[in-house]
Amino acid sequence: MGKFCTSCGAVLREGAKFCAKCGANISPVSEGADVIPAFRISPSTIGR
Repeated sequence: MGKFCTSCGAVLREGAKFCAKCGANISPVSEGADVIPAFRISPSTIGR
């Protein structure tokens, strides 16, 4: 799975230190760290 910028959501290149789209500083994520989704879409709202 690829990594995404936490500021703008752009796909990040492997080993990137800054986002190529918005310039945000990319902080390293340690292996095994819990991923917290930014938002959730409930099944009842899909397709509306």
